[in-house]
Amino acid sequence: MPNWLRIAAARPLSLHHMAQIMAGSPW
Repeated sequence: MPNWLRIAAARPLSLHHMAQIMAGSPW
């Protein structure tokens, strides 16, 4: 599991940021 994913899981507020990362990532 990627570190940024763990951080997002630990920080509910980071879910929006995670969505932006996934939207901007090729995978």
